[in-house]
Amino acid sequence: MSVKVPTRALIGMLSDLIHTADLAPDAGVLGAVMVHTARGAIGEQPGDQDLLAGVSTDRFTAGHAYVGCDGQLTGGPSLWNVQDCRSVIAVFKTAAKRDEFHHLEVTRSAAVVTLREDPNLFDDGLSLSFAQQPLAQFPGPFLYDYLARPTADEVQLDDGTMQGALPRTDLTGSNVASFVRIADRRRCSIRLFRTHQRESIAVQIGPTYRGILMPARYEPTSDERTPDNDVVAPDLEELHRLIDAERAAEQAAADSAAPATAPVAGAEVEPHLFAAPLVDHPPPDRGIDELLIDAAELVITTQFGSPSMLSRKLRVGHARAVRLLDELEQHGVVGPAAGSRSRDVLVDVVELTPALDKLRGNGGPG
Repeated sequence: MSVKVPTRALIGMLSDLIHTADLAPDAGVLGAVMVHTARGAIGEQPGDQDLLAGVSTDRFTAGHAYVGCDGQLTGGPSLWNVQDCRSVIAVFKTAAKRDEFHHLEVTRSAAVVTLREDPNLFDDGLSLSFAQQPLAQFPGPFLYDYLARPTADEVQLDDGTMQGALPRTDLTGSNVASFVRIADRRRCSIRLFRTHQRESIAVQIGPTYRGILMPARYEPTSDERTPDNDVVAPDLEELHRLIDAERAAEQAAADSAAPATAPVAGAEVEPHLFAAPLVDHPPPDRGIDELLIDAAELVITTQFGSPSMLSRKLRVGHARAVRLLDELEQHGVVGPAAGSRSRDVLVDVVELTPALDKLRGNGGPG
């Protein structure tokens, strides 16, 4: 029997499965894609559908994909050499780009696979034939068992001891790159299902692609919860001072350029990764007195009178942080501004409670 399959879908499936085949000149049977038909669900279509499916592996990754078709091939799976898969793509990709409804008819006679344009539409259309490869050495049964099996939370080592899962997983760039290319073509995210650092990682990309990614093995030297290399940061206090100086200069330039009766347009905010955006006003349920007390507590406990620090910690804009420091100056908590330097803190940590009580009693300045 023959199978009728959308050309774009077939080309896409073969393109993806080539990425996880062994492309070395001496790859042998692993330099191929095993293709077969089956019945199963696809997408949200109700009931079982005719499917054309394929699988490939290079020992370190494996890929499995399927597309909808019409009909079933007799005689079981067939092995298509990677070069023949590339020929299919090259011969029919122009027609597939030109017509999204273009279909191919796939037939097999003995050991010869033939793909041709739908004979009902093209009396003299393109066709391509090639010999299928021997199946005996291809690990088809192993691959399908592996694709469907759950991974373990612990594994037995060579010495017989059981090792539980650790947070760290090592992956090689070339192996990950195969799935990145597939995800890019399918315009889908890559889902990784991992339970143990020594076990294979199940990969899902969209509704009709599943893969296997083998991690690189390593011998644990710690709890492996954090990277063991260093973060090389600059002097953060000096960095804050430089930022404060630049912002003060920008604010001064904006103030001098703005009309005397017009407010400065736009509030300055400090970009902050992995956090909610900063705003130049406190949340609606917080009064200015409470915000001032929070600012005083931060300044006194850290002994650091920097507007950048207040801006980050209190999630307010830079201009509001400067005003808070001005108010704290009036209450004798910090000294006057001195260029880009952080303000001197005039209250010792041991005096924190009395200082906050005094602020609460006096309230913020009008």
